[in-house]
Order: sequence, then structure tokens, then C-alpha cells
Amino acid sequence: MPHLVIRADIFSLVGWLIASWKILKAISVLPLVFFFFAWNYLPESPRWMISKGKGAGATKILREIAAYNGVTAPQDLDSRVEKLVSATKEKTFGYVSLFSSRQLTIKTIVMTLGMTASAFVYYQMVINVSNMMGNTFLNLFLLGLVEGPGNVLGFVLSNKFGRRWTHCVLLVVNSIFFGIITPLVYYPETAWAGPMISVLCMCIKMNIAATFLIGYIQAMELFPTPIRASGLGFCSIISQIISIGGPYIIALGIFDIKIPYLVMCCVCLVGSLAVSFLPETVGAKLPETLQDAANFGAKDAYFSFRPTRYEAPAAQDKMDRI
Repeated sequence: MPHLVIRADIFSLVGWLIASWKILKAISVLPLVFFFFAWNYLPESPRWMISKGKGAGATKILREIAAYNGVTAPQDLDSRVEKLVSATKEKTFGYVSLFSSRQLTIKTIVMTLGMTASAFVYYQMVINVSNMMGNTFLNLFLLGLVEGPGNVLGFVLSNKFGRRWTHCVLLVVNSIFFGIITPLVYYPETAWAGPMISVLCMCIKMNIAATFLIGYIQAMELFPTPIRASGLGFCSIISQIISIGGPYIIALGIFDIKIPYLVMCCVCLVGSLAVSFLPETVGAKLPETLQDAANFGAKDAYFSFRPTRYEAPAAQDKMDRI
């Protein structure tokens, strides 16, 4: 996430220097060319290859990792990897597997709602700078600047108090901030309203940066290895698609400037309610199979804080014994 902070701040400064949106668009897209040449340098996940039955490929990568770290791989690495393949191999069908059971379907939908709340507010706060008081470029710079502390905040709080309630509480706090902003927008002529709105918007952006980070961590921990990429991709793409409608919400500020803030307040409330139903993942034995993912956290009480799970999922228990 730190790259988002740097990108947001640089983008605001470049926008201030370059008035042409066409040149600005070309400059912002140009760095993406380098990604077309970088993908081949990233090794595949050995855990994912094992879950897909590609034991030979996983062994090769593990040996490369061992050589890079200056250690000798175990002589029986091949046989140990094959045992893991036998213990964890499971046939999956990508996005379809996310809805293979009722429990996993609910987790997928709830996780999508939580990530949508973060994505929607994150992008609309950037677009909404046109409705904020003061210099547009300065506001955009400040909104990008607070993302760094937001990432640190999300990392520290989610490890200390758990992903679930940290995510939920931060979204609730944002709803409260939006509620405070709503009446203030009608007093632009006062000396204190403008700065207060700017400060609250910065706090909201900082919290959203935190929930963005936590949401991605939750998705990676809730979905098992065979469908982790599919689960994370599904939640992300649906949240981005829904966020496409955000600019139209911001445009409603022409008729009543409080409408964008009220809508984002409601979005945060819905997101906070949704993520409160997700199971806690911090410190837990994470699911390895679709069945593990479906059963994960099923016995947790709603008002539990950080439940301790002593029973490992079946696949994880096999891997530990190996």
C-alpha cells in the first residue's frame, strides 16, 4: 500500500504543474509499461502449486528459495512435497467454487460488501475534492499524505485487536465523521467550517486506507489457497464495478452538497455491519480446503473478541504432521 501514498501525492503535484488532462493521463499510464516486463521475475507460490497438484514445480521453487537464502534444501524434499500434494490437492472451479456451499457463499458476499465500502469511499473522497473548500490540489495532496499513517494504523490495530472489529469500528467512525460533515457544508462562509471539514475528510481517508489494507488481509486469510486469488479477485472487481457509479453520486452535490456525504455515510454503515459477521482470522489456523473455509469460524459467538481455535482444519493438521 505505500506505493498508493506516493502515487497520490505525486499525482496531485503533477496535476498542479500540468493543466492538460490528456498529458496528465499519458504520464500516469506510462509507468504501467514496466509491469509487462516484470511478471516473469516473480516466482509462483509453492503453496498454490501444491494445492494444484504441481509438486515438481513447487519443489523447484523451494530449492531456488533455499539457494537464494544460502541454505541446503532437505534431501527428501521431493517426497515431502508429494505427501503435501496428496494431502491437500483439491479440484476447484475458480470463481464458481466461491459459491460451492452456503457458508462460503455468505462469506464471499459479506467480504465483497466490506471491500466495496472501502473502495467506494476511497475513490469518491478523491473525486469529492471538487466539493471541498480550499485549493483542490492541496486538498488532494493532503488526502494522499494521510494514507501512510492509515496503513500503519490498520496494520497495528488489526494485529492488536483483530481484523474483524478493527475493520468494523473504523467504518463506523467514518460514518460518524460523515454525519458531522453533513451540516457543516452549509456554512462555507464561516472561518472554522472549511478547515474542520478538511481535517475530518483527512481522518476519513486515513481510516479508509486502513480498512482497505485490512480488507485485503481478511480476504487472503478467509479464502483457502486453491481459490485465494479467485476470492480476492472477485471481491476486488465487484467493489471496483460498484465504485464506477460513485462519480454520479458526487455529481449530485450540484443539487445538494450534503448528498455525497450522506451516501458515503450509509455505505460505511452497511460495510461495517457486513464485516462484523466475518470470522476473526488473526492468530487462527487458516483454512486450506473449501470445506475448511466453509466451516471456518462457524462456532464463534457474534460478540466474541479474538476467539482461540485449538482445532486445526483437517488439511492443515495433515501438513503439520508431515
